Amino acid sequence: MRNTRAEHKVDLGHSISARIYAGDLAQELSPYTEAIRFLARAEPVFSDKRPVQTNPEDVVIVLGNADIIVPLRSLIDVEKEKQRLAGEIASLETVVNSLTERLGNEKFLNRAPAAVVEKEQSNLKSRTEKLEKLKTEIKRLLN
Repeated sequence: MRNTRAEHKVDLGHSISARIYAGDLAQELSPYTEAIRFLARAEPVFSDKRPVQTNPEDVVIVLGNADIIVPLRSLIDVEKEKQRLAGEIASLETVVNSLTERLGNEKFLNRAPAAVVEKEQSNLKSRTEKLEKLKTEIKRLLN
């Protein structure tokens, strides 16, 4: 759960919800509720059986003998995240357009050393991949 908090940049003071599906272990884990609250800054709810279908927005952490489902809306302020992603997407689109234009310029390609062209191509590829991931993430939040 702490890794999930870090991945989503959740403030340490913000408590999250966590549904823990641990089968037979649920009863054995329930005495550790306070430790989980303290260490993971999470409000755990234990259950024996996991539902077949989960909300597509939920973050699912699969462990050996248990699954932990954390509702995305308990991790982040959705409106703030949409704004943050929109800003990051706009910035990346500017960079990608600039790199695309530069790499489409024959003069640049003919005059620049091969290592520079290769570096710019690699940069374009990585920025484009990041842009696609951000667009996927913002679409998920908009639904």
